[in-house]
Amino acid sequence: MNQREFQQLISKAIFREVEAYTFYSEVAKRVEDPQVRELFLTLAEAEKGHEDMLDDFRSNPQMAESLDAPEDLGIAETQPLPELSAEMSPAEAVALAMKKEEHAAQVYGRMAEATSDPQLKSYCKKLEAMELRHKQDLELLFLDIAGPQEWSRMLKRPSVCSQ
Repeated sequence: MNQREFQQLISKAIFREVEAYTFYSEVAKRVEDPQVRELFLTLAEAEKGHEDMLDDFRSNPQMAESLDAPEDLGIAETQPLPELSAEMSPAEAVALAMKKEEHAAQVYGRMAEATSDPQLKSYCKKLEAMELRHKQDLELLFLDIAGPQEWSRMLKRPSVCSQ
């Protein structure tokens, strides 16, 4: 694997985590609901932790081997992207975050498809798996926050029931 390309990949991934940290931190300052504010502050801190983990990958690329893709619940795909607003509900806040993680996973998936280097492809897939894990965590939180009505609606969707 080309070491320069690997370092560029990690730099891009760190940049994306810093962007997510900044986004969540700024949203936390603007929302009115204390639960939503706390959620976004927690998400910001998680992104900071991801940044630190990726920085560790620079010196120890083998650390990425532990990143495996979770089972895809497919919940983010069923939700519209909520509009960011100061009045958003906790469920809307989580839906927004899970859509962001879904998008991040797609970016790494496209990067994996675009490279011919097998090792670089593997690292892109590992980064995709990391984002899918975050997406799954948020999907489970979304179902917990959204409550029985959302569970009922989701269980009627064949894509969720068949997984």
